[in-house]
Parts: sequence; structure tokens; C-alpha cells
Amino acid sequence: MASTTASTTKKGVRLRKKPREEEVAPAPQRTKAPNGVRDAGTTTSAAWNVLRLGWFLIGFVVAGYSGLWFYRYVRDLHELQLWFSNIPEVQREISLRTESGLYYAYYKQLIHAPSITQGIDALKYDNATEHGRTINILERFNIYQEVALALAYRKLNLQKMMEPILFYVYSCFALTGLSVTVLFALSWYLAGLWPAGLLTAVFLTVNLDDSTRASFTVNLRENFAFPFLWMQLLVACIFLKRLHRHFVTHLTILIAFFVTSFLFAIMWQFNQFVFLLQAAALYLLAVMRIAPRGKVQLLLALQSLALLAVWVAQYQQAMVLGALVLSFAPVGIISLWLFGGWRLNGGLLGGPFKLLLECCFTALCTILLNMFIKQQLHIEADTHIWTFVKAKFGFDRAATFESRLYLCHGAFAFLDKDFFYRTSATGVFPAYVIFVFGAIFVVVIALLSQWTENDDLQVDKCMHGSKFYFHRHPEIAFVVLHSIVCGVVGVMTLRMKYLWFPQTAVLAPMTVIALCDIVCSAIAKKWTTVTKIVLLLLSSTLLIYQYKATYDRQMSHEQEFYDPDTVALMEWISKNTAPDASFTGSMQLLAGVKCCTGRHLTNHPHFEDKWLRERTKRLYQIYGRKQPAEVHRILKAEDADYIILEDSICLSPSDGCRTPDLMDLENGHVPDSGKRWGLANLVTSKVPRFCDQIRHNGPDFSKYFRKVFINNTFRVYQVL
Repeated sequence: MASTTASTTKKGVRLRKKPREEEVAPAPQRTKAPNGVRDAGTTTSAAWNVLRLGWFLIGFVVAGYSGLWFYRYVRDLHELQLWFSNIPEVQREISLRTESGLYYAYYKQLIHAPSITQGIDALKYDNATEHGRTINILERFNIYQEVALALAYRKLNLQKMMEPILFYVYSCFALTGLSVTVLFALSWYLAGLWPAGLLTAVFLTVNLDDSTRASFTVNLRENFAFPFLWMQLLVACIFLKRLHRHFVTHLTILIAFFVTSFLFAIMWQFNQFVFLLQAAALYLLAVMRIAPRGKVQLLLALQSLALLAVWVAQYQQAMVLGALVLSFAPVGIISLWLFGGWRLNGGLLGGPFKLLLECCFTALCTILLNMFIKQQLHIEADTHIWTFVKAKFGFDRAATFESRLYLCHGAFAFLDKDFFYRTSATGVFPAYVIFVFGAIFVVVIALLSQWTENDDLQVDKCMHGSKFYFHRHPEIAFVVLHSIVCGVVGVMTLRMKYLWFPQTAVLAPMTVIALCDIVCSAIAKKWTTVTKIVLLLLSSTLLIYQYKATYDRQMSHEQEFYDPDTVALMEWISKNTAPDASFTGSMQLLAGVKCCTGRHLTNHPHFEDKWLRERTKRLYQIYGRKQPAEVHRILKAEDADYIILEDSICLSPSDGCRTPDLMDLENGHVPDSGKRWGLANLVTSKVPRFCDQIRHNGPDFSKYFRKVFINNTFRVYQVL
């Protein structure tokens, strides 16, 4: 058998083959310097290392300052909009709208508990959030961040330095700043130059309304979770790019991926859907032979372990086990092993067919496994999400009450067209699109090459020696693909743009990098790095200069949070009702009642529980066309002591999406708007709307309900 390094002449004798020039480099010729004189090459190398270290330290400082500046920017905007540090405590708490108030209520409860241990025990056996039912708050809600902040506030003895609510909101802003620093680092790692990270931070700043909601919805779960998601992406990129031969380094990176995955997942109830998008991106990279299958299998396994750790931390919450990603990950690992020996060649028909067959096999097995798990464990908590998805894409025109609530909520609408105008005006979206389409073109060319060649590309063994760009840079391919799948979700659901847009800001500077590589390689290759740095810094400077007028206008626009009607309502409840009195009303308002007064609730905005969704539908008959006796019977069955009615809900113009319209549809009645949502057999009800007619306090109402509070916005009735 012929050797690769020698040719055979006769049995037992070989002629030596001369090595190629690139295989054996000539030994460097170095002359000995005279005594007392340092070699010039050594001096140059040392000076260059000092410059590189200094350049790195500058980037490190700029990254930290970018996050700090963003934190201050968001904090100052919040202060200017609300005058938050000066308004009374009850107004501060009211400003935490909807579910934000609910989460803050648990932090407040832990702060005022005799001890953290007693406070946590009270959360584990809570009978105030869902009156008449004891639940474990740590299981049902993602509030470990509130536990951590309450623990930090108490252990650090910050009572004399800062009020609890200020520490809470400033911590949220600090995490938002941390997100910017991590995204700076991710962009720096992908581009190899820290000015790319600076441009990413500038993109996030000048597109603030599309970057974060922290300035006006302070403590949403995503604001806590995103910094750890970006950390996880960075760690995954490091793991995918390098061949970590040292065991300790290899293990450290894997542990970091697990820890950041866990921290992200424990803080946001939508973690499983983000992980599903991420797992799909990783799987496709391995299927297309861009990333090593072994590394992808490890990441999928660690992602699953992180979710299982969340399942343990949340006291075996069933919804976690029913997550589609927990079915996809093991199936994907097995599929990559089963099809790992496949060659992707086979021509323009055989190659794509093999690719499609492998993906279809994985998808089918995932669905079957997930259905089996949910059937065996009787998991129904997430059924409303998939019903919403079907309705969103038109597969269920009639939809359900829960789906209609989501479809009517602005945060779940399609991405507004103005987003593309805003982000194009700052240059981030066009730059992102150019780089993504360029990356797709390179991948398609590589796939065509694999499908038409005789020898498949063995990525696991020779990735770094491949001529294909993304075999040498799988981390860039991963972020591109990850941004694409997140972008699809972001376009479909408005609130998910905050997941997608930061990734566009990370990839947009790569367009400058790529264009410099193309142009400078043809003109002056030795000036490529300098040109990149100049263009990146120049782009950042121009954007900052253009944004300065907007920033100055924002900083000069001082406002104050003012909601006297809600303040009066909360003060009346605190002074005139029993501590264990239970209230019914809109989900959004009741979260504020819990936050400001600590009273018992019958329903609330956290909708991820089937029992609560069914109860909310029953209680929302206060907005339907029902007789007072029937509404009274429902309220007594749910042990409600008071109902709070808001004229802004009951008397608002009918548009097919207001709460009374949705209740009409649920009851089989034609809504005032006439919008039927594809439902047939609706009838016109002659019964007056309950929330409207009760205002007149007729005899049919007075024997069941007694009005105890009224102002320009709210009416409170005691259930007799």
C-alpha cells in the first residue's frame, strides 16, 4: 500500500519523498547580539505584546463603561418619566403595572418577614394569591430573583442607605446594563476587535425602544433573564470555536454553559421556547456539518440538564417536563448519532433529500415523545400557548377565550412596520440583513459543494483545516442561525423583538468587518485591521453625534407619575377592609391590589395555570350579559368578598377586543362590535351588561351587592 509520504520502488526499499515547503519551514536565522545588547526581534515582540495588552485593557474598560452608562441612561429615563425617587411609596408601587406589581409583592413580603426563612415558608404555603387555594409561589412563578434581591438587601444591611423599592428597581436597571456589557463582549469575540462591541452598544442605545422595556416595565422576567442568555451564547461560541485540549478548560466552559443556562431558565417562564429555538439552531448546524456533532450533542445535553435543574428548583413543576425542548434534545442527540455516518453527497437531489429526511425523522420523534410525556404525566398547563399559536397562524379561527386574550394583547401582535424604519434609520437593520444574507449565501455554496463532491467534509476531524469559512468559525454561524429563528418569532410576536433585536446589534458590525476583508484584501491587505478599527469607531461616533439631540430632549422632559384615583382606591382598601378580604376584578388591577395592600386575590395576570384560567373565565362574568343573581352565585362560589369594576373596561368603545366583547363571545352572544371571530350560532342577548347596569343600583342588584367605594375611575361593591 502506497504511503502518503513515500513511494515504493521495490520490496522493502523506499525512496524518501522531499517534504513540501509548507510542511517544513526553514529554521529562523538569528545572529547572536553583542554583550549588553538585546536582540532587536525580542524587543519588538515585547513592545508588541505590551501594545496588545494595553489595547485589550482599553476594550475591557470601554465594555464595562458601556454597561454602566446604559444602566444610568435607563435609570435616568425612569426617574424623569415618574419622578420615582420623590413620589409616595404607594404611587411607586402602583407604577409597577400588571404582573410587575405581583412580582414586587413577593419581594416586599420577604423584606418585611421576620426572617428570610419564614418569608420563604410563607411563599411555599401561600393562600392569598389565589384565595381559597394554597399554592407554592416558588413552584408556580419565576421569582427566585426576588428571593435573591431580598436576601441581598437584608444581609447587606442596606436599610439605612436605600429604600427597598429603590434597591429593587436599580438592581433591575443594573442587570439591563450588564446585558449591554455582555453583548459588547459577544460582538468583540465574534469580530475579534473591541470597537465592534462598542458599535453594538451604540446600536442598542440609539434604538433604546427596541432594545429593552426596562425603563417603563422595570421588573419583567425577561429583564432579569437576558443577561444570562447572552452570557450563555458567548460561552457556547467559545466552546464551538476552539479545540479545548486541556481538560480543566474544557470542563470549565461546560460548567459555565450549564450555570448560565440554569440562571436564564429559572428567571423567565418562556425559557423553554427560547431553548427550543436555540436547540433547533444547534441541531441544524450539526446536520449541515458546520459544527461538530459531538459538541452540539454536549450542549443539547447540558441545556436539558439545566431545565431539569429548574424543574427541581421549582418543586417539580409539571410544565417544565412537558417542554417541547426536553423532548427535542434527547431525540436530537440520538438522531445526530444515528445519522452521523451519513455522507451528504448524492447530487442536487440526493443531498437535500438526506438532509430533509434527517430533520423530519427528528421532528416526528420529538412530537411523539412529547405527546407521550404529556399524556403520562397529565400535563395541560401549556395548552393555551399552542392554541394561541394555532389561532395566530389562522389554523383555529374561532380560537378560545385564552387565545383571544393573547391575540388582543398588544404585546402579542405582529411586529410593527415602524420597527424596520426606525432600525434602518440608524443603520443596524440594513447592516444585519447584509451580513445574514451573505452568511446564507456562503452556507448554500458549501452545501452545494458537499452534495456534489465525492468526499463528505469530515467536520469533526478537520474543521479548522477546512477552506469553508464557517467550518473555521462555527460560532458566527451559530449566532446567525440563532438570530434568524429568534427573528421569525420576533416578527410574529411583538414582545419577542427584545429577544431578537440585541442579536441584530451584535451581528450588524460584522458587515463592516466583512466588507473591509473583501476590499482591503484586494487593495492593501496590511491595512485591513486598521481600516476596520477606524470604520467601527467612526460609525459609533457618528451615531452618538446624531443621537445627542434626542438624548438632550429626553433628559429635559421632566414628568411625574400621577394617578390619584388608583391611590385613593388602594388607601381605602388598606383602611376599610379586613387583611384576609378577597377581591375580584381585572387581572391587571388585582396585581396592584396584591402589591399595595396585601389583600387576597381570586385571579391575577400570571396565566400559566389551567385551573386559574378556568376560574378567571367564570369571574369575568362581571363583564358579561348575566343576571345579578347568577353573577352573585358565581362570586359566592369563588368566595369573593368584593368586586372592583373599572369604567375604562366596562364602558370603553367596542372594538371586538375589549374584555366585555370577549366575554360575550365566550357566552355565545353577539358582541357590541359585531366581530364574531369566526364563531357561528351566536345570539343577541337581551340581558343588560352586568358591569354597566350595577351602576344604577336597581332592586335586582341591591339585594346582592352593596356599593362601598366610588371615584372617577373605580367602583367597589361588597358581595352580600
